[in-house]
Amino acid sequence: MHFAVEGCCHGDLNKIYTTLLYAIEQKTKENQILLNNTESNSNIDFLLVCGDFQSIRNETDLQSMSVPKKYLEMKDFHEYFYPKQQQSSSVNVNTSKLAPIPTLFIGGNHESSLYLLSLPFGGYVTKKIFYLGHCGFIQIKNSKNKFRIGGWSGIFKEQDFFKDSTRFILPDNKNTENIDKLNRTVVDEMFIPFSENAKKSIYHLRLFEFFKILNMKVIFNELEMLELDNNTNDNKFINIFMTHDWPTGVTKFGDLTNIKKYKDHLMKEINETNHKLGNPFGEYLLCSLKPDYWFSAHLHTKFSAVIPFGPEKNCKFLALDKCLPKRDFLQIVTIDNTNDKNSVNKLLNEEENELYYDIDWLVLTKLFYQYRFEFSNLLKQQHLQKLENLPSLPNMLDSNIKSK
Repeated sequence: MHFAVEGCCHGDLNKIYTTLLYAIEQKTKENQILLNNTESNSNIDFLLVCGDFQSIRNETDLQSMSVPKKYLEMKDFHEYFYPKQQQSSSVNVNTSKLAPIPTLFIGGNHESSLYLLSLPFGGYVTKKIFYLGHCGFIQIKNSKNKFRIGGWSGIFKEQDFFKDSTRFILPDNKNTENIDKLNRTVVDEMFIPFSENAKKSIYHLRLFEFFKILNMKVIFNELEMLELDNNTNDNKFINIFMTHDWPTGVTKFGDLTNIKKYKDHLMKEINETNHKLGNPFGEYLLCSLKPDYWFSAHLHTKFSAVIPFGPEKNCKFLALDKCLPKRDFLQIVTIDNTNDKNSVNKLLNEEENELYYDIDWLVLTKLFYQYRFEFSNLLKQQHLQKLENLPSLPNMLDSNIKSK
């Protein structure tokens, strides 16, 4: 399957799609010449955008986006947003564009935060463009391959990481007892239009989300213990994971020439912090979930690395630039996921290259939503706010049931 990976989008969908369509056209011509076959066509199955997508529908959405005033622009997404019709000789004519390539994206630190807040668990922001939510997993299936793709939207800021947020709390107005316990940050995020503080805190990652993603590993371990057959055991794999900022530590495993040449301030931070540039909790997820690929953006430079996990397992990390001329903002990645462990057992009515809910993730989502206040209160304990002290999900559930 062919994936196009984009760094920071910054709302420039027209430029990105035009670039990809041109690349497809040129590759098709090249293949036809090499293979002497006029019917040989190239294609890209999905576009993956690693944040700063900017799904701005209207001027109201601009008020929820945190950017300097000179960058406060509508850009291109509104041209693809569906309910856009004109009357033409008494016939409704849909004038909105259709994305030429199915697109998946995560959020960054320059987003239409109010719109994305309405899709905390992910969903289609318009036809053929899917948002993975504040954190989430989906699956893509065809007759030969099955892919699990996950993502975590936002950037890491330590001062907000351990706080509550409307990103996951979703307060129930009938439950005033729980609302009274929330901190000022989440209360601030409940009012529209957002304050300047809320515009920023709303895209900051949270410990609650990290813990939820981390527990996909618990599900994988349980599946291994059950010794399921190969057709089901493929659920233990994560093929692609996406974040906006980089996990710490990845700079140890790649060529820093590009960063030294164009990003002096980043190179200085890498040297001064011993490669701790980025999100330390992202590094923990990287080492725990061991995805095949990890894609990022945010720092506006291209960087690649191969992180070894063992003799037969590694992760290919790729970060890309923003959409500007003569910059490395796009790359095509071809992934062949066909093997015995990942043989696809198609269900009735499943279509080729469509998005499907990840059942394991739905289980976690239901569980974490049901106990969101309990998890939030437990994770506020300072001794648990260290990676080595995080409790396991089964232990948390046992203690919660016993307390009731």
